[in-house]
Amino acid sequence: MCKIIHQVGIVGRTGSGKSTFFLSLLRVLEPSNGSIYIDGVDISEIGLDDLRNKITVIPQDPMLFKGKLRENMDLLNQCTDEQLWESLEKVCLKSKFEGENGLDTAIKDGGENLSAGEKQLLCIGRAILAKAKIILIDEATSNIDPKTEQTILDTIHNCFQDCTVITVAHRLKTIINSDRVMVMGQGQLLEFDKPQTLIDDNTTHFHKLWMEYEHGHKI
Repeated sequence: MCKIIHQVGIVGRTGSGKSTFFLSLLRVLEPSNGSIYIDGVDISEIGLDDLRNKITVIPQDPMLFKGKLRENMDLLNQCTDEQLWESLEKVCLKSKFEGENGLDTAIKDGGENLSAGEKQLLCIGRAILAKAKIILIDEATSNIDPKTEQTILDTIHNCFQDCTVITVAHRLKTIINSDRVMVMGQGQLLEFDKPQTLIDDNTTHFHKLWMEYEHGHKI
């Protein structure tokens, strides 16, 4: 029996097609030819709302607005307080907001009163509440200290085990434990395999990227 692939990391140099891959999945960019299928469904044949309700994006720059905590987490006011607190507990923020004004805690525009890590964890909490089956992560830890980065990586691993998680990575450490790695180049899929398999083969593009990463060179 084949192992189910839950986590896929996407790597490649600038301009390789990583962002285009995300934009195509969300149909921000429509294909000029070919098709994209999810669970056997051609995504060009379903409505944008139906498609995007099944996909949650955790961006590199967290999107928060001026208002209450509950409003930032539950944009459509569809969740109970219990569900909101459960989500906050999963992302290690429950104790922080319990000590403030609870779900009515004021969030400043852009989340200015939160740290970079707290903002990203809050966006992950929002993704948990959305219950989407596909999670797109655009290097969610690029501007965060190592300790908070590990908290975020652990949270993603623990909270989205029943989802397909696709992560665009600039720091290869963030995707090294993925089930598979996609290596992109000039808009093409160059390699797709287990991370360690690609690292062990010194003829692969990923092996070269990993060696550069290990020696501190920018990918």
